[in-house]
Amino acid sequence: MDILCPAPGRLLFNQKKSFVMLKNAFNGLTLCNLISAMGFNKTGSPKAAAQFVHELLSLAPFYKNLKDVDALLPRSLYYTMLYAFTTHDVMEHGGSVGGSWLTNKGKALRDELDGIDWKLPEQTTLLEFPSQRHKFGPGFEAQSVTSQVSHRLDHCGCGCEQEAFDFTAQLLKLAPLKHDSAELTALVPDLGMRQFLIYHMTYLGLVDQATGDLTSDGIEVAGQLVEMENEEETDSED
Repeated sequence: MDILCPAPGRLLFNQKKSFVMLKNAFNGLTLCNLISAMGFNKTGSPKAAAQFVHELLSLAPFYKNLKDVDALLPRSLYYTMLYAFTTHDVMEHGGSVGGSWLTNKGKALRDELDGIDWKLPEQTTLLEFPSQRHKFGPGFEAQSVTSQVSHRLDHCGCGCEQEAFDFTAQLLKLAPLKHDSAELTALVPDLGMRQFLIYHMTYLGLVDQATGDLTSDGIEVAGQLVEMENEEETDSED
C-alpha cells in the first residue's frame, strides 16, 4: 500500500512575503501512513521510531553523507537497518547498499515527516488500521540454510550480510522483544532504533505484535541462525 496522504505541514505566506512551514504534532494520520509505508503498528513508541526513520531518510543520498550515516547507525546494526529500509521500498541502491538513495516513496515519506514538530506532544488517537505484513516470493527451501535465512529476512545481499545475520541472531535471542526491556536497551541504546527493529521483525512475521514473543517462523529462523553460527565456529577451528 502507498502513503495515504500528503505531508502534514502547511505552507503559509508570512508578512515578509516568504513561505514558512507550519508544522504539526506527530498524529494518528501520520502513524497510519507509517503503518502502511514502513510496517509500523500502534504498540510501543511509534513517535520515537518515526523520528529515527526521519533522521535516516534525511541523510539520503547516503553516498553524499557517508560520515553522517556512520555516525547515526552503530556498526553492529548498520546492514540490518539498510536492508530493512530497502525492504520497505523507501531506498534503493546500485552496487553498494551503503550508497543508497531515496525512491519516490521514500521522498514522499521524508517530506511528510519534515512537516512534524517533534517537540510537540504527540496526538496519536488511531482509528482501526490493520498492521501490514511482508509478502514473500517463492522460498529457497531446497537451497542452503544461509539462502533460506537471507530470503526470510528479505536481505538484498549487498554489503556485509554476515553482520546483519550476527545482529539478528543476537536480537531474536532477547525475545520477548519489548522496547523498554533492559536486555534490548543494552543491545540497542537508542529508543527509536529499538522500536523500529521490533516493528520490522513483526512485519517480517518473526515476532508476535501483542506479546513480542517469537512466532513459529521466528523460532525457525532463530534456530537456523544458531546453526549458521555453529558452522562458522567449526570452519574457523578447522
